Amino acid sequence: MLRTIYALCAIIAVFANAHAQAASIEYNATCYTAPNDSYAAMQAQFLQRNPGRSAEQFQQRLSEDTFNAMRRDINCRWIVYQHDGVYIGGFALIPRNVEGPLPVIIYNRAGHGPTGAVNFDQLVNELRPLAEAGFMVIGSQYRGGGGVFPQMPNGTDEYGGADVLDVLALPSVAAQIADIDEQRIGLLGRVRGAMMSFLAAKAQPNTFKAIASAVTISDLNAWVNDWGAEHHPASRFIPNFVTDGEAQMRARSAVQWVDELPANLPILLIHGGRDWEVDRAQSEQFAAALEAAGRQHELTIYSHANHQLAPYQDDFITDVIAFFRANL
Repeated sequence: MLRTIYALCAIIAVFANAHAQAASIEYNATCYTAPNDSYAAMQAQFLQRNPGRSAEQFQQRLSEDTFNAMRRDINCRWIVYQHDGVYIGGFALIPRNVEGPLPVIIYNRAGHGPTGAVNFDQLVNELRPLAEAGFMVIGSQYRGGGGVFPQMPNGTDEYGGADVLDVLALPSVAAQIADIDEQRIGLLGRVRGAMMSFLAAKAQPNTFKAIASAVTISDLNAWVNDWGAEHHPASRFIPNFVTDGEAQMRARSAVQWVDELPANLPILLIHGGRDWEVDRAQSEQFAAALEAAGRQHELTIYSHANHQLAPYQDDFITDVIAFFRANL
């Protein structure tokens, strides 16, 4: 079992060093295309896709002034980059009219395969405030996650295997499409994306300066056991799961290798007190392990928040921005 863990870590580290700077941009286009080119068109699509919902409900989620300000102040991009023999879909939000090289937040999404892929609604309603605060935001759909053209080989999601390389390639991608400060790159992950953040930080300890982690999966074995392996996506996406699943999950569980994380890496953990999908113990036990290892960290539990951190989404954004302003 330990040999499997060390082998996986070694493979990621070797390929990280070899390929992290080898990404090439194959597609780079604005996000503001129909129906996302105007507020009226977006509202019309919302009403068409959501029978029974009202224009007022759409306007409560996103005001016309907010959308117009985003179009004016933020360069929104859909991207495809190629590395490691595969084409990876991604996205970027680049603040306009900000002087000097930009600090970067790499956003690692939740989900598996194409499920949970970041869409325009998420860019506008979840990630936009980070760009408004002066950070370039960039992220990957991961291999196997779509966002590429049909003729482009997209690879297969390994749920924390070779797909970690897709995250490690993003500093290179960011530097090709914006003026960035390569000494100020942070990681923001949710659920599976939190797992990806810690795997990336271990693989390249000198690249990332801070991690904000929401609904952290620190012990994949425990989470899969909570669901039952037959119901959890890890059993479908992790290679050799049937014969080597326990060891593969341990290799993806940061609580198992806290001592291998960079000693000077600030970490913010945020979890909902009423998250019935991922137990808050995932974050609490990880915080205890970080404490025992003498790692700099902060744990915030929103007492009544659910899996989506509702109704604390505004608090979440405020806390994440404050954290990255202090640590990037």
